[in-house]
Amino acid sequence: MISRDRNEQLPQIAVIGVSGYGRWHLAAAVDQHMRGCAHLHAVVIPNPEDEILVEQWLKRQHVLIYRDYQIMLEENTGLLDLVMIPTGIPLHTPMTLASLRAGAHVLVEKPLASSHKEIQQIKHAEAITGLTVSVGFQDIYGELAARTKSLLVGGILGPLRRITAVGSWPRDLSYYQRNSWAGRLALDDKKPVLDSPLNNAFAHFGNLALYFASEKLGQSADIKSVCAEMYRSQRIESCDTISLRAQTDDDVSINLSFTHAANESMEPRLRVEGERGYMIWRNGNRTRWKINESLQPDQRSEVVHFNRLQMLDQVLARVKGDDVIVADVSMAEKFADLVIAAHESAVIQEKDKSDIFTAIRAAWKTGKTFAEQSLPWSVPGYIVQPENLKNIPLYHA
Repeated sequence: MISRDRNEQLPQIAVIGVSGYGRWHLAAAVDQHMRGCAHLHAVVIPNPEDEILVEQWLKRQHVLIYRDYQIMLEENTGLLDLVMIPTGIPLHTPMTLASLRAGAHVLVEKPLASSHKEIQQIKHAEAITGLTVSVGFQDIYGELAARTKSLLVGGILGPLRRITAVGSWPRDLSYYQRNSWAGRLALDDKKPVLDSPLNNAFAHFGNLALYFASEKLGQSADIKSVCAEMYRSQRIESCDTISLRAQTDDDVSINLSFTHAANESMEPRLRVEGERGYMIWRNGNRTRWKINESLQPDQRSEVVHFNRLQMLDQVLARVKGDDVIVADVSMAEKFADLVIAAHESAVIQEKDKSDIFTAIRAAWKTGKTFAEQSLPWSVPGYIVQPENLKNIPLYHA
């Protein structure tokens, strides 16, 4: 066990929430704690009846336990270096702002927010406090993403033309009944959520597409137009299938098609096409390149959970002032621009599960949206410019 004296010299971490996806964040914080790289100072467990063993172990490590994040922040203002926020979408902004006010840097789960107003509030708080917010798009922090981005920026594929990403993870109604915001466009108080396959389960691949489309290291591409189509088979408010085409400022075409409504699964995958060849990125951090008609050896990185450990390493390095690549607010804002524009573009259509998986497979093969495939049931949306949506009331609420 790390000595108490030494603990005080280490970066002090707090974690808000340990259930569900929070387990990964807690595991990363515990890893830092046990390696003597940081001190896990406090953990918020609002549901102790579900986390009895976790709480018992944390207490043996002399970690402070709280039920309410606001009380935790109030009692530890000025004592924390980093607050980790692996909570639901509607809580990301209030918890991030409260943590910054308490004097802590933040690592918040993706997406950062679902409205322009919230993102502007976070950017303002960063500027006022001098603290930083990093977002949990974990693939950005991995070694393979950094290597791939460097190769693309170096021109290995020549000028980029198109990026396609698809995925099918079937989910039943219980998936949307697990909390108060799943499958919602907004909460009852009109707070935007925009939960969807794009903004939640497949967000990493949507963000990677924007990241790889940019010609600048550490940055994502700006989107100049979006045309989306959305469908739902479940009794939910939002969509469970989305297909869209976005155009970047550098005229790279991005095609994204994701679903929870198909009858079969397809692990998410992404393809970057350039004048000289292509790169395929598969879930599990594997890439394959074909350059000038020649297949290259596959490249791999460690298993995905290692990205989450490396993510915290890099965020803590950023907290210390090191120049490292992270998913920052600027990157998260560009992803939010894409999501918000997609919802402004499309009217959600009722659609049963038939033909969805076939459409997803065809989207991968052809790089076309459902409407571009001329599917008889497809309904394309309007072409919208994200820059013109900054003051749309629904997403500025």
